[in-house]
Amino acid sequence: SEHTISGYLSDISHFTSWFENTYDQTLTPQLLKSADVHQYKHHLQTVHNAAAATVNRRLAALRAYIYWAINTGQIQHNPLTGIKGVGEQKNTPRYLTQPEQNALMQQTSKRLTNAQTAAARRQAIRDKAIVLMLLNTGLRVSELCNLVLNDIKINKSGGQVRVNATNGRKSREVPLNKITRQAISDWLAVRPEVKTKAIFVGKHWGPAGPLLIQRLLAELGRRAGIEVTPQELRHTFGKNLVERGLSLEKVALLMGHSSLNTTMAYTSSDQTDLSWAVEALTE
Repeated sequence: SEHTISGYLSDISHFTSWFENTYDQTLTPQLLKSADVHQYKHHLQTVHNAAAATVNRRLAALRAYIYWAINTGQIQHNPLTGIKGVGEQKNTPRYLTQPEQNALMQQTSKRLTNAQTAAARRQAIRDKAIVLMLLNTGLRVSELCNLVLNDIKINKSGGQVRVNATNGRKSREVPLNKITRQAISDWLAVRPEVKTKAIFVGKHWGPAGPLLIQRLLAELGRRAGIEVTPQELRHTFGKNLVERGLSLEKVALLMGHSSLNTTMAYTSSDQTDLSWAVEALTE
């Protein structure tokens, strides 16, 4: 994806700067030795105090660089052979508790109630639909932004959203619950007739991008007194399904997980879960 390419270029640029400042030489694949990578890894951990995920990501970018050099015949050996990443602590995904979900939805409703102009009301209707789509379908923000009008099917008895296959992921269909169907229908009723087929459009009638949605959630979260990101709403969807007894296989299918190991994270209990469980003993 473009995001991955951009990340790799940034990480390789970081290594290039370190290499050239350390050795006063222009980086080429032929010059790179295992000892250099070991030293760079040590530099990240001790000088930059980089997180394990950052170190591993930058090593992954270097591996991509080396594989390119090998595939293009510039070198024959892999100087990263035997160099291991840094162990990462697996944390329970951050999700919104039910009170936090309620607070977020209260802000979307408040925004709609307080809208003074037709334009403000239309935007508030769109924003509510975006939040409910993320919260009740578990779509990734990129998947939400890529939705076009034909991907949504709504009728009297139900509805679904089709997520098309991208970046090696399989296509899937996610049912839309009643409240989400209503929010989408309300938005489509006021959505302007514009050239783009994207379901959600921005200020200048182009497709809404991830940055717009991230900023929207950050603003709503600030007003609700919580931190909200698209990824947290996706995790909230998964957590809600598991708590309601849906099998991990079905949760994985709805969320587009390629491995049940990813879905298993929603079965873990964090400190909030444990606190609620102990508090419930007194009720």
